[in-house]
Amino acid sequence: MSGAFVLSLDTEVAWGTFTWGGTKYYRRHFDSYRQNVGRFIDLMDKYAIPSTWAFVGHLMLDSCDGNHPEAPAPTFPWYGRPWYDVDPGTNAQQDPWWYAPDVLERVLAMKTPQEIGTHTFSHVFLNDPAVTPEMARAQIEASVKVAQARGLTIESLVFPRDGVAHLDQYAALGITNYRGAEQIGYNALARPLRRAAGLCDHLAGGTPPVYGWHDLETHHGLLNIPGSTFALAYDRYHRFVSTGARIAKFRRGLDAAEKQDAIFHLAFHPFHLGSSEQMFGLFERYFRLAAEARDAGRVDILTMRDVQRAHARLTAPAVQAA
Repeated sequence: MSGAFVLSLDTEVAWGTFTWGGTKYYRRHFDSYRQNVGRFIDLMDKYAIPSTWAFVGHLMLDSCDGNHPEAPAPTFPWYGRPWYDVDPGTNAQQDPWWYAPDVLERVLAMKTPQEIGTHTFSHVFLNDPAVTPEMARAQIEASVKVAQARGLTIESLVFPRDGVAHLDQYAALGITNYRGAEQIGYNALARPLRRAAGLCDHLAGGTPPVYGWHDLETHHGLLNIPGSTFALAYDRYHRFVSTGARIAKFRRGLDAAEKQDAIFHLAFHPFHLGSSEQMFGLFERYFRLAAEARDAGRVDILTMRDVQRAHARLTAPAVQAA
């Protein structure tokens, strides 16, 4: 197998940040979401970049009444409110932060075929102790069903905050793979130290981890395709990471994937496009570098589903000749 570049997109609009006040902090990001995603899609088509769009399932709805017994969530002690209190129970026209079937249709209409995956139904943190196996399964099952109603098959799972949990629940729903957490040493540190170490790594443009095809692991029938790094926004403390360091990190990931016949897996939240006009220049550089590497035969550009299928072929038992 050759090296590969994978891009997975945590497609959540407001669902991913409401628990800590993100609906206020990111108001400008969410209001400009459609315009920014449209520009991003145009860039992807310009360079023929396939990716995995991991949609929060609720975003695929045209409307709802705000009640979702099909996708239960606990009342987390640290949050203290019913999870669906934020659900406006309206429609995409009235509340586009919480419904985005138009974004889904825009992705499906791209010239470069894309994969639609799931980011759970309502961005519930599945690794929280309050989430039971039954709740976790229901969150994924509800996403699978709303996608099926639109003629889509879901195979790839991106856990909110990469909180992997309840892996024994999903294969029966058609899930074949998931994005695991970055396999990098500082992830074992306590959260404040982990954030500090991660910021230092990005400031230095350090080489991200890449993953050899034969080193990928399968758990409960699901292939783990770990992330390599997250494409940072230009807001909060991440604004201190220079564009040069970001490009250096990306280039080193691509180079490592090529040299090691490994997978370089970049993750990103599309709403962060609203952080700065610089995001578009950054991704133009990323996509140009990836396309050049692909066109030169140095790496393939794959979706998560592509990786799972390629890995299955690679590891299938050889058929003995009669």
